[in-house]
Amino acid sequence: MPQETKRMSVVQGRPNVGIRDIARDSGVSIATVSRVLHGRASVDPALREKVEQTVAALGYRPNMVARNLRMQRTRTVGVIVPNIGNAYFADIVRAIQDVASASSYTALLINSDGSPVHEDAAIRTLDERQVDGLILVSSSGVASPALASLIQRGTAVLAADRAIRGVDIDHVLVDTRSGTREAVAHLAALKRRRIAFMAGPAQLWTAKEKLAGFKEGLRKAGLAFDASLVLPGDYTFDSGEAQAHALLALKPRADAVIIANNLMTLGAMRVFLRQSIAIPRDLALVGFDDAAWTDVVRPAVSVVSQPARALGEMAMKTLLARLEAPASPPVRQMLQTQFLARESTLGLQ
Repeated sequence: MPQETKRMSVVQGRPNVGIRDIARDSGVSIATVSRVLHGRASVDPALREKVEQTVAALGYRPNMVARNLRMQRTRTVGVIVPNIGNAYFADIVRAIQDVASASSYTALLINSDGSPVHEDAAIRTLDERQVDGLILVSSSGVASPALASLIQRGTAVLAADRAIRGVDIDHVLVDTRSGTREAVAHLAALKRRRIAFMAGPAQLWTAKEKLAGFKEGLRKAGLAFDASLVLPGDYTFDSGEAQAHALLALKPRADAVIIANNLMTLGAMRVFLRQSIAIPRDLALVGFDDAAWTDVVRPAVSVVSQPARALGEMAMKTLLARLEAPASPPVRQMLQTQFLARESTLGLQ
């Protein structure tokens, strides 16, 4: 039978094409075919191309169910974030999904609403679905009973964005402490002397790091720390509004403010607009997270920009590496922020 006819019969008449058929038709070893199908880098480009052409010609489709049973994997990972409506977390999740999909994994997303109770229930739900691993943006900063049980039973867990105390797991975080220090230095260089800080929830690692960076920045700039200028928030739009009113009630007023996340920044700016506060003449403002709107509103918002997509990509890649090498030591990776100076501190240029 001519080779072309043989290929057609394989595609149309033999749907159960296996890697032995691919190896035979492409003239390479079964091991080489396996490495190509699993996306391994250690394959000669010419051989890889030959295998990929044969796969396309034979119409090969991997039997994922059988493969997962052999590997005792579901090829799913759980992702829990506090608020998918926050553009920062949306960007992280999108990056996680992109990396997961490229590696033939499915990411199952659950929104915890920033509630430890909801988070615990979400962990139990994902555990019941037998996910291979979990990426968690913690709502409490401590391991709940469900999370501790998951870790103890050997499921791969990675803490993203917010550190979790008392657990020996992988972390991918952002150095928000140095980012906040940089924001203080920027405002101090503009001769602002009463710098307020709208903080996040006190129990969270990110909030503690940002507050520590605020204090360090003041000290480095030679400015005294005034506890009355620290306004406690909870990373929501509503708390941004509430703390903006509190800020305007201070006597004497602050001449600058750093706001610990983008939702609080948006809530605060609505209050400042309605109260006819001239930014930055009356109040210089620095936000966190470079959401799309921060460079669209006027004045455009100076921000401590966090690398949301890079964090999501690194989190998923680190989790995949953990699944391949479960016994390797946990890693703690720290990404850097970038300060973007705009009109809310510099004025119209």
